[in-house]
Amino acid sequence: MFFQTPIYLVGLLSAAIPLLIHLSRSRKTRTLRFSTTRFLTDQFLRSYRMSRLKELLLLAARMALCALLAMTFAEPFLQGSVATGDPTLSRSVVIVLDDSASMHYRDSDGGTLLSRAAREAVEIIKGLKPSDSASVVLAGRRADGPLAVYPEPTTDLVGIENELLGLAELSNSAQGRPEALGTDIPGGVLLAERMLADREESSHEVYVFSDLQQRGLAAPALAGETEGSFDSRVVFVPVQPTEPVSNLGITAVQYGASRPMAGIPFSIRPHIRNDGASPRSCTISLHVRADADADDADEEGYRKVAEQVVKDPLEPGRWSVFTLHHIFHSGGWQSGYVAVEDERLTADNRRYFCFEVLDAVNVIAVNGAPSSIRRNDELFFLQAALAAGGADTNPIKVTSVRANAFQGASLDDVRLVILANVETLPEAAVGKLERFVDRGGSLLVFLGDQAVPAFYNNQLADPSRSRGSLLPARLAGSGPKGNPSAGDDQPPVAGVGDFAEDHPALSGFGSGETGRLGAVGFSAYWALDPTPNSRVVMATGGGEPLLCEHLYGQGRVALFASSCDRDWSNFPVRPAFLPFVYRLVGYLAQSAGGQSAETSAENSGKDTATAVTAAGNFFRTGQAIRQAVPVGSPSQRLRVVKPDRTIGVFESMADPTLRQVAFSETDQPGVYRFDESGTDGSSRSFAVNLEAGESDLTAIELTDDVSASFGDSLPWVGPKRLVVVDDAATLGSQAGVGRSRSELWEILMWVVLLIAVLEPALANWITSRHYLKPRTDPKTIAVPTGRIELGGDIDSVNSSQESAPEPDESSVPVSQ
Repeated sequence: MFFQTPIYLVGLLSAAIPLLIHLSRSRKTRTLRFSTTRFLTDQFLRSYRMSRLKELLLLAARMALCALLAMTFAEPFLQGSVATGDPTLSRSVVIVLDDSASMHYRDSDGGTLLSRAAREAVEIIKGLKPSDSASVVLAGRRADGPLAVYPEPTTDLVGIENELLGLAELSNSAQGRPEALGTDIPGGVLLAERMLADREESSHEVYVFSDLQQRGLAAPALAGETEGSFDSRVVFVPVQPTEPVSNLGITAVQYGASRPMAGIPFSIRPHIRNDGASPRSCTISLHVRADADADDADEEGYRKVAEQVVKDPLEPGRWSVFTLHHIFHSGGWQSGYVAVEDERLTADNRRYFCFEVLDAVNVIAVNGAPSSIRRNDELFFLQAALAAGGADTNPIKVTSVRANAFQGASLDDVRLVILANVETLPEAAVGKLERFVDRGGSLLVFLGDQAVPAFYNNQLADPSRSRGSLLPARLAGSGPKGNPSAGDDQPPVAGVGDFAEDHPALSGFGSGETGRLGAVGFSAYWALDPTPNSRVVMATGGGEPLLCEHLYGQGRVALFASSCDRDWSNFPVRPAFLPFVYRLVGYLAQSAGGQSAETSAENSGKDTATAVTAAGNFFRTGQAIRQAVPVGSPSQRLRVVKPDRTIGVFESMADPTLRQVAFSETDQPGVYRFDESGTDGSSRSFAVNLEAGESDLTAIELTDDVSASFGDSLPWVGPKRLVVVDDAATLGSQAGVGRSRSELWEILMWVVLLIAVLEPALANWITSRHYLKPRTDPKTIAVPTGRIELGGDIDSVNSSQESAPEPDESSVPVSQ
């Protein structure tokens, strides 16, 4: 026996109410034996026992009435199988069609898996009688759940055929469908079963056409459904490639910094995964939003700005990260995408991004060796390199302060602090630096002849401090290596050796595009001992660190082993110094959250709504997006320009106390732009991408035990109602193999009514029989009198030996 609404079974506890009332009215009595009771007849005792039995029968009837009424509300039923393969039965069919991105994979014949599935589903519709009903559910992961093409099964079978054929044709077209969604097979089956729950047809059938991707069968949060809640037969029809899979996809995009800056090289790192069966080479390209009058823009308004050919084949099942660079010449919101060439599954060929580019940043430089002679000042070459573009166009604004004035300097709106050959700082200034970096600022340290190793090691590089070591390395030795007082005519003791070409500050130096580091020489430098979590970005020819960096809290710290002036190297007068310093300072001045990848909303796979924030604007297709409405302002209907240039609207939440609006039209991957009037065209944006798991076409492993394959995903279906049909041509044999059930609640309702009618009659009969019987004149019985010896019983009555007249019989009234 199963129950449609088992929550009402809690009402079974009401059966205890009559029992409690009965027990509360029962009085405890003490039995007292009188000598006269032996003369009472057995008929009286038998009558009393019979009345008690009838009262218990009445109690049982009342308890049964309460219990059966609760079971009736729970709607009990019995499951049973109808005749196998009986096409004469009336049928109600729902086609669950997996329209996720993985179903757009093009097989060897050029057609998509979705197109093949839709055409196979048409054959099922053609096998229905005109009186049968059917519907279609699209099981993509949408914000509002799977989509029912017809909310209820309909007898318009021709219309359903046309819907399926149109879907097949659109999927096979060159443009394809604009949607690219994740998979929600459990949600689609659940919706189909709910649509069939109240249908009167004898056979309820659900046919699921899917590639059975492992990720798509992750069970959603169910609304309390259990086995027996539905009676439909669920038939899975695998639709899978006929040849080994070949697919390259971009699964994520990683930034060099979370907030790029205009005029500073910005690195974008796409994650490329080979989900095919053989090694693959590829070409990766970077595209950014083009100007309105650009001639080289594509159909979406983007132009190619960088390209990288990957010659080393990527092995099957492996992924790799590549680096592309671009310089944004203006601030404001910028967008673009990274693309890889692959013809089989185009839905994962692009990964979109958008962010706000900073126009300018403020930098404070602490001068450790100031000089009245400009060219001898410690910051002379550094400031000259940063001001090379002119004061009007330079996005980096440098403010110079002396070491003794740094403690009182304001760090509001400052992105980077530079220590240039600083001897020491007070403890309060060190704490100020630690808090600044910990909250997201950056620190760049140049050493020199003024640096005191004890201060740097014990204050700035002390791992025992509350936040750990501020510097990425300790100073080794009591003094610098080389000859600090060497002249220009003496050979350097070290030069630049290996360096990280993928680092934003050093990109292009390997190819010579931005300069050469081979001519840079150092007459002196400090030996550095890097901390465990730091990265050596540049080293000498002998392998000793020259430039180290690490993350500190939410910020970043870089340490250069030499000075930024001419005292210890010829670097400041080499052509490579200007791009090196400009890029290094710009890289650190950007939001140091760097390495920020797509937000956790991508990885969760959950259908929860996520808010739009400045730091997190990556979302997956089919995900609801929320936008907060400031307190005191009306709930506006924010307009959004979707990737296909149509307009969507943020709708007000059902709960007015939330002060939020929600946007659920995120089926298309791309950049969504807020339609804000009065802007300069650089409107706020957010990027929506396909969830990474859709690139992996690995299907679940089908076994003879169907419940082992689908039990975890469809726990409310039950193994007896699950079928897998490998050959779509044999689907006709499933006609009329639906499940049926016998409803018991109507029978129970009649029983409840019967008991409700009989219970008062039974109660009245018992009352009239035993409690309301008219009284008659009491009969008398003769009771002998006399004395009874103590300790004796009623059989040993001794009459008095004294002579006395014959005693009279006493009359005692006894009720019969």
